[in-house]
Amino acid sequence: MSIRLSAVSAIAALALSACVPIPIPMVVPLSASGQPVTNQPVLALAATPPKSTAVDAALNKARADTGRAPLVSNSGLDRVAAQYAADLAQGDKLMMGLDTGARAGARIKAAGVSGCTSGEVISQGYPTEGAALSAWLSSPKQAKILMDTRYANYGFGHAADLSGRGADVWVIVLLMPCAA
Repeated sequence: MSIRLSAVSAIAALALSACVPIPIPMVVPLSASGQPVTNQPVLALAATPPKSTAVDAALNKARADTGRAPLVSNSGLDRVAAQYAADLAQGDKLMMGLDTGARAGARIKAAGVSGCTSGEVISQGYPTEGAALSAWLSSPKQAKILMDTRYANYGFGHAADLSGRGADVWVIVLLMPCAA
């Protein structure tokens, strides 16, 4: 009888151990005062050093100035942005009329990065990354994308114009990872 009771106790202990909560680390955006920012995304891909510290600082300052959480740089997204910039910089691909938002998610997925919501901004012909970022932030449509609170991560890419038009391409890809 005691063996049977011990076996039942062991089975019950195993079953209950499956109910123990396991903490899952998440990135929680904080305000300048160190308090959690409300209504902001709490998931993010692993942070990696930004491809451009100037873009990282200026983009996140613009977001902070409007009460939004900072975006976290991710090298996987940098690669996606850089590849797309390189693709656009080759040949006769025109910037106007590209359906970039619909394809951003597919390019991100093809690169092995998973996410639920994605977007991007692209520009061509600006001489510097600062000029490209200023143009995006001055455009209501592009600024809306960059300030969207659904995004937690970004990647930055640049490609020199190889066609001789003098029109370098700049890309920022944005992502909100899926909840587990």
